[in-house]
Amino acid sequence: MVGKRTLVRRRMRRRRRGWKAKQNQKIVFLSPIPLEHLSWTGLLVYGELSQHLGMAGASIHLEQLPTTSAPEARVEATLRRITKRSPVDAWVLYRMPRAVQRFVQRLAVPAVVFGNAYPGIELPALEVDHAAALRHAIAALERAGHNPRSVVLVLPESEQAGNLNVEASFLAEIGSRRKGQILKHGEDCGDFEKVAHSLLRKRPRPTAVIVFRNRMAARLLGFIPHRLQFCVPADLSLLCLDDAPFMADLVPEITRYRTDARRAADWCVHALQRQLSSGIRKSWEHRPIVPDFIRGETLAPPPKAAGHDHPPREGVPP
Repeated sequence: MVGKRTLVRRRMRRRRRGWKAKQNQKIVFLSPIPLEHLSWTGLLVYGELSQHLGMAGASIHLEQLPTTSAPEARVEATLRRITKRSPVDAWVLYRMPRAVQRFVQRLAVPAVVFGNAYPGIELPALEVDHAAALRHAIAALERAGHNPRSVVLVLPESEQAGNLNVEASFLAEIGSRRKGQILKHGEDCGDFEKVAHSLLRKRPRPTAVIVFRNRMAARLLGFIPHRLQFCVPADLSLLCLDDAPFMADLVPEITRYRTDARRAADWCVHALQRQLSSGIRKSWEHRPIVPDFIRGETLAPPPKAAGHDHPPREGVPP
């Protein structure tokens, strides 16, 4: 028997096959990071858009817009330069901050927000509910015997709505005055050594870490045991709110949360095509997707010394 989700996907694909773009329509995929650093879900959405919009006669262009520390006026000036080079018929906003979402909304052209939309943004948004995954992760750690105040959250240094929701949920779970339990890193995850040393210098030493990005989780999994002589998960449980195909091949396999990437791609393509063919509408729904829990092998009870200071091992920063 064919499931409801399969029927919905087939219906979306039939609609996409029957849609034709106007001649030379240009869609801009706006991202704060290069194509090779997109999440697995982001890459699949980009690929689906390229395939189906290309078949319909449109073209998709990736524009990188670093937004971590740029002032709002500079961000808007960059967006105006993009629109002046050639007219943009539609936008895909991948993890874009409030200033970008507001600017594109004022343009009154078709757009899709891939990630969390800010309050007041009336554009269709596909929101991965990382905050729900975080709450589940903390509950799973508590069931394993961890104290939430011995858990550290590792997040990208940005003001994206999704990140802010995760940070707020984390502080609500462990106590709003404990911001010292949050570590930030750069968009490209290149500062993983600094994050690892900061993590293991904390006193009392954390018993678990929840990481937002899969690339950072994979780097910590390799660096902490082999360079700092600290065992995962015997000394430190490691959970990730993100997923990618390569994570199933890691040893030990990281405990993580998986977004249905194919479902996300289908929705984004359909929402964009619907706007391009029938015109923009306000107050579009924000579609939440709750990630699925993948048990993996890096969630374990806390070490026996938890609650006391761990004796440092060779190579572990004092």
